[in-house]
Amino acid sequence: MALKLGPLPVMGVNVTKKCASSKTSKLKVFAVDVDGEAEFPSFLPKEVEKIKDPFARSLAKRIERLPVQTGFSENYIMSSCVKPLRQSDKTSPVVLLHSFDSSCLEWRCIYPLLEEAGLEAWAVDVLGWGFSDLETCPSCEVASKRHHLYQLWESYIKRPMILVGPSLGASVAIDFTVHYPEAVERLVLINPCVYAEGTGSLANLPELVAYAGVSFLKSLPLRFYANMLAFNGIQLLTILDWTNVGRLHCLLPWWKDATVSFMFSGGYNVTSHIKQVKHKTLIICGENDRIVSYKLVVKLHSELSDAIIREVSDSGHLPHVDNPKRVAKLIVNFAQGDTDVDAKSLFCLAQLTALRSFHFTLSVSSIRLTEEEEEEEEEEEEDMDGDVEERRVQARFITKLKPPYKVPNTSIAIPANLTRFGLSTIINSLLKSGDDEWESQPFDFLIDGELVRLPLEHFLLAKGISAEKVLEIEYIKAVAPQKEDAPSLHDDWVSAVDGSCPRFILTGCYDSFGRVWKTAGECTHILEGHSDAITSVSIVNSEGADSVTVATASKDQTLRLWKFYAEEHLDQPAKTSAFKILCGHNASVQSVAAQASGSMICSGSWDCTINLWRTNVSDTEGDIVSIKKRKVKKRLRNLSWRIDGEALSTLVGHTQCVSSVYWPEHSTIYSASWDHSVRRWDVETGKDLSNIFCGKALNCLHVGGEGSALIAAGGSDPILRVWDPRKPGTSAPVYQFSSHDSWISACKWHPKSLFHLLSASYDGKIMLWDLRTAWPLAIIDSHEDKVLCADWWKGDSVISGGVDSKLCISSGISVQ
Repeated sequence: MALKLGPLPVMGVNVTKKCASSKTSKLKVFAVDVDGEAEFPSFLPKEVEKIKDPFARSLAKRIERLPVQTGFSENYIMSSCVKPLRQSDKTSPVVLLHSFDSSCLEWRCIYPLLEEAGLEAWAVDVLGWGFSDLETCPSCEVASKRHHLYQLWESYIKRPMILVGPSLGASVAIDFTVHYPEAVERLVLINPCVYAEGTGSLANLPELVAYAGVSFLKSLPLRFYANMLAFNGIQLLTILDWTNVGRLHCLLPWWKDATVSFMFSGGYNVTSHIKQVKHKTLIICGENDRIVSYKLVVKLHSELSDAIIREVSDSGHLPHVDNPKRVAKLIVNFAQGDTDVDAKSLFCLAQLTALRSFHFTLSVSSIRLTEEEEEEEEEEEEDMDGDVEERRVQARFITKLKPPYKVPNTSIAIPANLTRFGLSTIINSLLKSGDDEWESQPFDFLIDGELVRLPLEHFLLAKGISAEKVLEIEYIKAVAPQKEDAPSLHDDWVSAVDGSCPRFILTGCYDSFGRVWKTAGECTHILEGHSDAITSVSIVNSEGADSVTVATASKDQTLRLWKFYAEEHLDQPAKTSAFKILCGHNASVQSVAAQASGSMICSGSWDCTINLWRTNVSDTEGDIVSIKKRKVKKRLRNLSWRIDGEALSTLVGHTQCVSSVYWPEHSTIYSASWDHSVRRWDVETGKDLSNIFCGKALNCLHVGGEGSALIAAGGSDPILRVWDPRKPGTSAPVYQFSSHDSWISACKWHPKSLFHLLSASYDGKIMLWDLRTAWPLAIIDSHEDKVLCADWWKGDSVISGGVDSKLCISSGISVQ
């Protein structure tokens, strides 16, 4: 790589510093030899002379020390960094941090490229690492590192910056951004190591052992091995030289003290800070990173509110060292505000490739370009080909979608490193080429029946699929909400919801009232009568044109049955009384479910039992005239009579609270309990036919999916488990989804899909899942606190309630 570096300025600046002994000494920050060639700064270890890497040697000669005043040290800390040759108000400054126990020399290859692009780039050493003067042994814990960086920024940079952090430097960047958001404009995180839990048990080592371990940390064999892991396809002599570059700062006399100080402080643990970052973020990951898992990168992307991911091919853990040109281009474009530059380039490349491979015979008006436009497109494509030598695979796109979603069924060559976004860009470009008014939308992709959630070549490698054959890639509409309705407010926690009837939504609340909602914000009926919080609701029968029957369960140890006319047009919510109170449990009733016919319901309680009840108005205690024969609809809302019902039978077997029940078939009931079990009951005999134990207290279950036989359940950990009782060894889940951060409160299969289900959690999120991938399809983040209940509604909406007292509706979800 040829670098165009201008002549370095003469910088014979002397800086005065107060030492711990109150003596005054002068540090020569930059020296110039008699021939005009820059020498290495005198404060660098003499071993710098042995380094062969020309980029490292060049950047080392530009390192200088700047005085930084901190609140935890009486003296200025002479802080090492590489300053830009000139500062400009036209672009935001780019501040380059480094990875764990490294220095600003980590940016040796990319720094001149950033300068050539016109960026104001600062490469700074994090306090305790690099080449700062730490003779006074200041504290080097996380808070000190953060404060020192802020003081350096406030003294010299002074404008919101684009903060770049590789590996553990990403934790440094996130920690700084959360505490000083005004100092950061954007973030760039490179192969971010942000889920490590600090230095762990190392913080409790005896001092003698700690110093011995730190000595080993700077050893040549260990550093050499670390470089072998970090880089791919690099010659041994080069790795040896880079090892010497990486450990150069370890030769300073105060390095051990600073490192032990950091170790004893506990290190960086920013997991809880990630979701607080609201800045636009670019995540760059190396294609062959063997240190940070790609899954963790995807997890970080999902937790950041405004982030994009870009992959750098043919690179390892430090792509800014072994593929600097590509990383520099990403940073430059991001700094210039073009966050979708890769998407645009990919869109152009995909469209050109597709048009040439398909040999479309389109009208001249649809693809005609001026000579100038043709030259620009060809130059852009050549430039991209020059940046990255892309491997390609032959693919044919197929779909079950109807027109206008179909593309020609012809094989085309596509880049092998495309992600789902890139594949979606190709489909949109092909559809747009035949319809100028086509509006782009997201798609999902399946290969051999499994959703693609990794870069294409990674997916093929993981699944053992040959890239030599023509791939058949099926595309479907992405499953994600397109619209969020205004929340429907309640007076207390929304603890239960049922969306099984498309005409209305039924909710239960901690204020003891049930409510019927025709649409968002439009409450038609209030069910009043319970004396404590409602824990569960169920629509018993909604088929009748005249009236609807629903059931509610409560902490007041009862269940109640209600009837109302769903199609009434009312100016204000109608208050409705229960026509039947079901008494029999001696503790809070946690769950209620209706038999498909609507003639019976079952309930689970804190008393560890499941009770079965009749729902019809006429029972053995007396003949009551059918509600359907009453002509006056108002009497449905304010019945002056009531029947107290008793349980027909009781199912006994659980040893802890029965938290959830489900009645999918005439003779079969499923239940989940805090005794860690899921049980299947025979209604006729009252016996449990099978038990599944998972080792966790369970809060919810639902049965659906293929053959309406898969059991989904969640409870006192973040894992949603799915069992298939038709397979031998059913004690082990066939699927486990683990993207939530807290207990799971609800799960529900989509009523018409074999693959899709949702889960709700105390982490405040609802996640949509597809059995064909381990990653959530979409994350709904509508609530401000714990989500307590969730359900599907009308097939394309998710409804949910929570501790924030809101009923939320997310609609426009395409489930196929």
